[in-house]
Amino acid sequence: LHDACKVFDCDFEPMRPTLFARLFIPFIQLFPVTASGRMILSLAAELLGCAMFRLLWEKADVFASQPLVVARMRDLVRDILTDEMGHVVFAHAHLGRAGVAMARLIIPQVAARFLSDFPEYDALAGGRKAMMTRVMKFDAADYQLLWTD
Repeated sequence: LHDACKVFDCDFEPMRPTLFARLFIPFIQLFPVTASGRMILSLAAELLGCAMFRLLWEKADVFASQPLVVARMRDLVRDILTDEMGHVVFAHAHLGRAGVAMARLIIPQVAARFLSDFPEYDALAGGRKAMMTRVMKFDAADYQLLWTD
């Protein structure tokens, strides 16, 4: 994301992630690759990522005075979101209904911890409650918006 910002001449000082963010992936990696627990935790984080990148895609209009920037931003975010949605579909296929239900149960906790590191998403969404609603309602099958400009 930092590199994407540099494309648009936007610079910022990256901040060190919280302990939760730094330990989440290593914790997931403690589970065997075939373990459902690993996939459940991954799916919760991937769904959050999808909701976050979809919000970025939708809010690209903040650069409406610069149509080339909007187009480039949407192209970059669309590519990232497409990859994220592929991870979600993969996890759905491997977990089945029960595993997906378990992932949906832990999303509020996972999302709240990660979103604490990114208050900008709450601002873009219209508050934490609105952002959490987006996360909980994200549906990878609802993608047609991404392919229209």
